[in-house]
Amino acid sequence: MNRAPRLAITVRCSFSLGVLLVLLGSYAFAEAAPRFTARVMSGETYDNDSLKGKVVLLQFWTTWCPYCQREQPVIDMLSQEYASLVVLAVNVKESKEDVLEYLQAKPRLCPIVLTEDTNLVSKFKPTSFPRYIVITREGHIGSEITGAGGEKMLRAELVRAGIESNTMTAQAHSQQSSESGGGPHMQVIELAPMVHRISAPKSSKPAVFIFKSGERVEAGHFLLSSNSLQMTPIEGKPRTIVLSDLDLKATIAANHERGVEIKIPGGEGEITLGP
Repeated sequence: MNRAPRLAITVRCSFSLGVLLVLLGSYAFAEAAPRFTARVMSGETYDNDSLKGKVVLLQFWTTWCPYCQREQPVIDMLSQEYASLVVLAVNVKESKEDVLEYLQAKPRLCPIVLTEDTNLVSKFKPTSFPRYIVITREGHIGSEITGAGGEKMLRAELVRAGIESNTMTAQAHSQQSSESGGGPHMQVIELAPMVHRISAPKSSKPAVFIFKSGERVEAGHFLLSSNSLQMTPIEGKPRTIVLSDLDLKATIAANHERGVEIKIPGGEGEITLGP
């Protein structure tokens, strides 16, 4: 893609796992996002005009990319948290059949876009995965991240683009700040239209999930919906499982003992985020 020279100050930082983050010093002079259209697998269509006023997070991913799978719970969680954020997970050059087969085994909560249903792949030409593009409310390219940047980095870039921090994150930072002598933080949350209730555990301690097989896993972050659990274990890689694999009664009891109260979602419009 041919791009006009950037007038903004550009800072390049290298991270582990080949992560490259390009930050634009001023969105006022950032280049405009290219004209694009994208139809998600559920049928909705997006373009620059329909997304004006929203922050957009593009994730270019493939089913065979282990780092994409590792960050899938984070991306899906972010897609559910904010009313003013649109997440589009753009699969790169794989067949619809392969993507559907993958999603049956590892379902995703964010909108999925196939290469054949968008010109985003031809516009940005991703060659390594995952690759993220943050588009500001004004339609400018705010950030580009190549590689698995992690939740902290992604959240920071969304905040820079105008997304307010959510209650759960602010609550955790507030507690950490209080313990270190700092003052309280503002707690704000936006709910996406499809989500009418978000629950947060009453403790910032890690939650424990007990499987019917007897396996116990402590999770530093998790998203619990009415049919799936996406979690980032304290030890090990992120996982997505169907809720029926959990021993819910034992999970609730074990967390209650450690002072963590987990609300099991009762409907499609409820999710629990934590800790």
